[in-house]
Amino acid sequence: MSLLVAGINDGHVWMVADTAIIGPDTPIRSPDHSPKIEICQDRAALAGFAGNDAFNAGRLIRALTTEPAGDAGLNLLLKGSREQPVNEFAYAFFDGSRPRLLRVHCGEAKEETALYLGVQPAFEAFQRIRHKFVEPFAPKSLKLLVGGAKSGAQVPEALFNAVRAMLDLFATWSDRDVGGCALGYFLSEQGANFFSYGYGVSDPLFDKLAPGSLVPHGTPEEGGASLSVGQLADETGIVVYWLQRPGGTVFVRRPHGYERYDFDGPPAVFKQRVRDALGTTPEMWISDQPPGPIKAVRVMRDAEGRIHATIGDHDGGSITVAVQNVATSFDLSAEKDVTQPATSASTGVHANRGPISVSLSSDRKRARFTVVDQGKVIDAVLSVEELDHHIQAIGDLRRQIVDEVPRELPSGPHVVVPDPIWRTFEGLHPSLDGIVLHLRHIGLGWVSFLLPRHEAQSLGTWLLSHSSQRHQV
Repeated sequence: MSLLVAGINDGHVWMVADTAIIGPDTPIRSPDHSPKIEICQDRAALAGFAGNDAFNAGRLIRALTTEPAGDAGLNLLLKGSREQPVNEFAYAFFDGSRPRLLRVHCGEAKEETALYLGVQPAFEAFQRIRHKFVEPFAPKSLKLLVGGAKSGAQVPEALFNAVRAMLDLFATWSDRDVGGCALGYFLSEQGANFFSYGYGVSDPLFDKLAPGSLVPHGTPEEGGASLSVGQLADETGIVVYWLQRPGGTVFVRRPHGYERYDFDGPPAVFKQRVRDALGTTPEMWISDQPPGPIKAVRVMRDAEGRIHATIGDHDGGSITVAVQNVATSFDLSAEKDVTQPATSASTGVHANRGPISVSLSSDRKRARFTVVDQGKVIDAVLSVEELDHHIQAIGDLRRQIVDEVPRELPSGPHVVVPDPIWRTFEGLHPSLDGIVLHLRHIGLGWVSFLLPRHEAQSLGTWLLSHSSQRHQV
């Protein structure tokens, strides 16, 4: 058996499944492993399974990858499921602008807004964890989940929560009928996406860290875990890497199914062995190389505005975490701004929210906007000058909207641009009584502020008092 969980939330359909394969010829204490969810033709549908005949179930959903999304794919699944009564299937696609999720079993389909396939006791434990009735015990430790989609599409919060709950389930589930790794996918009107993520549990060291300290990777001796789930750079397979092993597995898609390749070694050795064997680069969230220069910092706050931790994004894609709250336990989830993990060779940058998606041209000189409206696709390519103009115009429109920008820092994460270029001027205009401060934002351009003289004095006093020593937040 196994466990697959799916749902419809905020205009998305998401699915997450384990990788354990238990069948008539596989002992429950030593399961095989393989992905159980497929992205179908033109990235327009998702299909997954759970059951006791993983070989034939895998072949059936692989056949769906060549079928158009919708009735054609569903009819093939209905026919195949009649011949596989020991398997259950989930199928998701968009009917116009309406997301649809169907449970398929024994030639019948039932539409659902949420479903699970597989082991019922494991699902019940998953639900208790997801809804925080049970919290897997990790005293004095930090749990961190950071992820994103290669397309830049926004990852549904429900998928973040489901992946985290399934990973925590594995840590507490004593049977081997569910386990391995959690693989997640989501589907929007713009298409299907694989959820690439990094997950870590530190050693129990909050009573040993000072606020502002970097959190190191966990160790197997102390119960720590560091997991990277990504893709091969050419998207022909899935890469699962455990730092504490150290080593990982690559599942490569073949016409007949997945082939599994295991490689040992620390991250740099693992990557080289994958490249040598498969001719492509594994995308990973874990590195054993020194992090590059920091390019942005996320400040993670709770609902009361208290800072829990800061997450540093470094050139090259690596991530570091500095903990600020060492008094109470907490978990972190964050969607990474960059669309590629550290080893990606692509230069594309994407963003997707609602019917509008934005991407960067391959030469990094222009921006492409794509609007999807009732099935019609409209593209516009903007030069740097045109893009800057629209950024300013959008900022001016935002200024005029009735719901103003919050006057306090939001409780969620925000990005800090390190070491900005700044300029100050005085006396630019008779009506400007104060100090004009110009700050260069690397994405939004130059932003100018007029500081009243008493505020400029207060800011200067604070900066002087904190510039001579390293200050902990």
